[in-house]
Amino acid sequence: METETRIDFNLDGCGIYGVLSQTMIHATLDRGLQEIASFDVTSEAKMDAVLKVINSDAIKKVYTHSPTDEREKVQWQYKLFDMGDTVILVSVSSQYNWDVKGASKNRKALDDIMAAIKKVLPIMTSEDPNIVPVNFWAIDVQGRVTCRTRRIAVPSWGDVLPNYSTKAREGLESLMNLWPPLEDNGRLMLWHGVPGTGKSYGIRSLAQAWQKWCEVNYIVDPEKFFGSADYMLQVILQSADDGSATEASGLVGASDEEDEERAYTGHPWSLLIMEDSDEFLTADAKTRSGQSLSRLLNLTSGFIGQGLNTLVLITTNEPLESIHKALQREGRCMAN
Repeated sequence: METETRIDFNLDGCGIYGVLSQTMIHATLDRGLQEIASFDVTSEAKMDAVLKVINSDAIKKVYTHSPTDEREKVQWQYKLFDMGDTVILVSVSSQYNWDVKGASKNRKALDDIMAAIKKVLPIMTSEDPNIVPVNFWAIDVQGRVTCRTRRIAVPSWGDVLPNYSTKAREGLESLMNLWPPLEDNGRLMLWHGVPGTGKSYGIRSLAQAWQKWCEVNYIVDPEKFFGSADYMLQVILQSADDGSATEASGLVGASDEEDEERAYTGHPWSLLIMEDSDEFLTADAKTRSGQSLSRLLNLTSGFIGQGLNTLVLITTNEPLESIHKALQREGRCMAN
């Protein structure tokens, strides 16, 4: 007896962007494509590079969703390649963020196609040590987590250190010189000070100093990040599982021979940056922000953060005495 799979499209839930994903799901279920694979990567490659490695003779249909404006096509594009027993969905958003999913009846055929696509999507690099890729994370009103990667100009520590007081300079200097393996003395950094004291410049210098071993993630909406368990887990687990990040030594170019010789090849690290996050740092944070404070503590020194090379940097305009004592505890806060 023949069976038929039916999927109803809910455009309110998935938006027009989700139509190709739903089409792929329909084909996967209807045709019994049991082998699944996926990967995501930050790359400067173009969609044309992907088209060249997919066998055009095997393609039965190609579904495309792209902007009508040619200038916007470099920002985002979606293509679904239907080869009968194999379907491949390739999407690029915010120009650099690639997501590739595949389903097939044949494991080897699927692995070969995915490997060929991955080969033409090299990890984003920069020859300029003062340009660093930064991932910007946010969650929309429908609960979808989005990530957009931008190249950010970052000053070296030597360029900005004269702007800091002796005490602040000494504390920042020790952070700038960190290199894995890191001592287990906490995963939280608290930077506090009134506006104009150089917190943002310090963050950019830290990104420049750590670029060879640490991926930089900026949380646009920190109050929602710790307020939503799904949002938080998606960011920290995706950063930890990102296969491209394992080649951390290739994230950016080196500025001299000494830097070229110093390459980090260990498990990738991830820095989560949250600016002006006053509401879950103060002494009454538990009352005002619910589970946000608890999740922050668990991520930096609790069960959630175990096995993750995740560092959290939070800035605040609040004075030190207003910050919750649990956050300042020795062994939890690596820099204050």
